[in-house]
Amino acid sequence: MINRKTQNTHPNKGRCTLGAEKLFTKLEALIRPSAADSYAASITEWFDKTYGATCEAASAERGEIAGHLRARSHDGFITEEVGSCLDALMEVIDDLPPDRAAWVRKLVDTYKRERALTGEFIQRKTGVTTAARRAWAAARAESNFSLFASSLREAVSIMREEAQMRGAGDRRDDIYGVLVNLWEPGFPMDRLAVIFDGMRDFTVPLLQRIRDTGIKPNTSFLDGRFDPRDLLPLSLTLMRTLGFDMSRGGLDETTHPFCSRVTPSDVRSMTRFTEGFRSWFFGIVHEIGHALYEQGACGVSDWMSPDGVQVSLSIHESQSRTWENFVGRGSSFWEYFYPILCSHLPQFVDVPLDEFLRATNAVTPGCIRTNADEVTYNLHIIIRFELERALFNGDISVDDLPSEFNDRMDRYLGIRPPNAAQGILQDIQWSIGYFGYFPTYTLGNLFMAQVAERFAAENRYYVNEFRTGNFGILLEYLREMVHKTGYTDDIDGALRRITGSPLDPGYWRRYIMSRVGPVYGLS
Repeated sequence: MINRKTQNTHPNKGRCTLGAEKLFTKLEALIRPSAADSYAASITEWFDKTYGATCEAASAERGEIAGHLRARSHDGFITEEVGSCLDALMEVIDDLPPDRAAWVRKLVDTYKRERALTGEFIQRKTGVTTAARRAWAAARAESNFSLFASSLREAVSIMREEAQMRGAGDRRDDIYGVLVNLWEPGFPMDRLAVIFDGMRDFTVPLLQRIRDTGIKPNTSFLDGRFDPRDLLPLSLTLMRTLGFDMSRGGLDETTHPFCSRVTPSDVRSMTRFTEGFRSWFFGIVHEIGHALYEQGACGVSDWMSPDGVQVSLSIHESQSRTWENFVGRGSSFWEYFYPILCSHLPQFVDVPLDEFLRATNAVTPGCIRTNADEVTYNLHIIIRFELERALFNGDISVDDLPSEFNDRMDRYLGIRPPNAAQGILQDIQWSIGYFGYFPTYTLGNLFMAQVAERFAAENRYYVNEFRTGNFGILLEYLREMVHKTGYTDDIDGALRRITGSPLDPGYWRRYIMSRVGPVYGLS
């Protein structure tokens, strides 16, 4: 089943015949219940991470419910009837409009991949990761890795099992390569390693050059704590300013910021208000970027998104990083938004805008990834990549992780975390089984820089638009060039279409020097 090759020479390519229309409508009806179960699980998990996380017993119950829903979603998608319908659609694939044809191809790939798993495994995995997330939260609160180690071993074990079920072989990197490809379909491990080695070898010396200048912009005014009652209305203003449609989503508070489309027309941004300005501002803009992408990607896939649909998380992360960094650290954004910020947070009134801008672009190596500047951020990701790769290759054990993490932080960033909460335990991803996810952040940064350079070349006066609060010029560009096809593009295909070339780290190197060069007198 699902073994026919797509033909691209059909004389009616792009014209949807009645037969193709009927088949697509049938497929949508077949998949809709599976998608509904997936969305129901997302609602359950969203509630648990926001309003229900304080009660351990209730959290465990919600985890069990989500597990049943995800298992049922999985089993409802991989039926013989869905497979037969996909077979039939592949016979007439060129009679479909391009967006529907692309989505059918995506579903065919997903169908093949998901039949390797069982509903029983999905439910068991959900139970493991739900328990691991609770253990991580407790361990982080007490800064005690030993409280998390056992659950982490179980999470590693079940993800190793999943990789083997999905066809990982016995070669080195096979298991971790499968896990990376869950988030970045088809991206080769050897290419990823070359890119990350190159990024490390460029960034560590750049960081030393910056230190050697002796220039230390004042950032003290960014380190204060703020009243959540002041940050909430400012957060909502920020969301509206950047173009978030409040009628199709909202904002919630949580421990670890994230974004989730909990129904086709309800995209939730989750943020935290207790970690100081940098964590709040760049965290919320990051999640707004994800949410804008989700709102822009709505369309043919709304009710055809069962569990397991494989999309490029690098493209997703590129959108969060575009708004967080290209916009949120840019002078033209702050020329418009700084007076609004000062009206909500009067402690900034006496800080000149140029001093504020130097602070937001200062390179200040720190322990916390989500607070990291643009230079050191990728080093945090490279550390996680190296640890994950070594862990799944058997070079290190779970018990080695804290010391290995600290040693790499010292070697690459020149700092050692003072405790586990600010070190190995700071991020939630491993507790929920998201191994192979971290690399997508850096790939997203590279994608962002490449598209941003193209956007600036095609919209030479965008700076003037930003200064007046018109960020729609960027949002409309991203809607057309990225959001509409992001769920079906791979990273190289999207970049070739937008910029004419595949992923190229040279764009990021130019971008980062344009950011830090003026601050530190570097060329």
